[in-house]
Amino acid sequence: PRVVHVRLFVNRTYIGLYQLIEPIDKVFLARVYGTRDDGKPENGGYLYEYAWKDDYAWDYLGPELRIYAELFEPKTHESDAPAVLYGPLEEFFRTFNDVGGGQFEQEVSRYLDIPQFVRFLAVENFIADYDGFLGAWSVNNFYLYRDQGTTHHRLFVWDKDNAFLFIDSPIRTTDDNVLFRRAMTYPDLRETFLSSLERCAQIARTDDFL
Repeated sequence: PRVVHVRLFVNRTYIGLYQLIEPIDKVFLARVYGTRDDGKPENGGYLYEYAWKDDYAWDYLGPELRIYAELFEPKTHESDAPAVLYGPLEEFFRTFNDVGGGQFEQEVSRYLDIPQFVRFLAVENFIADYDGFLGAWSVNNFYLYRDQGTTHHRLFVWDKDNAFLFIDSPIRTTDDNVLFRRAMTYPDLRETFLSSLERCAQIARTDDFL
């Protein structure tokens, strides 16, 4: 989401310096995804805000859909049936927890772009975000969007006010989070994670970044 600083005045009285933050909603989705072939905005999928849960490592919690309703608050299609809203999420959690090692990447990729997910975690690691997906207080601060007519999801980051808290924090190559831990057992995904970290460091050293 886009962010800009603003000087706020109320009745010509200066109140202070604030941040204006673009909300993650259907307008945001239309900007990010653009339009379809028919000219309509590509924002008809399922958007959820993740609800933080203390020390939850993303292990499989069973088939009851109400569990996933507590974790993912719908921001679109709020009145749809629970099976439509949360069925694909239950399948996603069950898959990345239970699928055999040889089928992990193939099966989980039906629900998530795993290399993109790993690169995203590398960037969060580089900026030392202690309140993100692999945060010190468990998974936090993101939205999940399921593309219309598919089971495929992507993450939208949110709330980076705890970035750069500990700039000397070590590289995380393992974690209690089940999805990340399993991904790091695959050499290609581990290499994607480490090479993305290295790329972040290269970019940060350039004049263009400064």
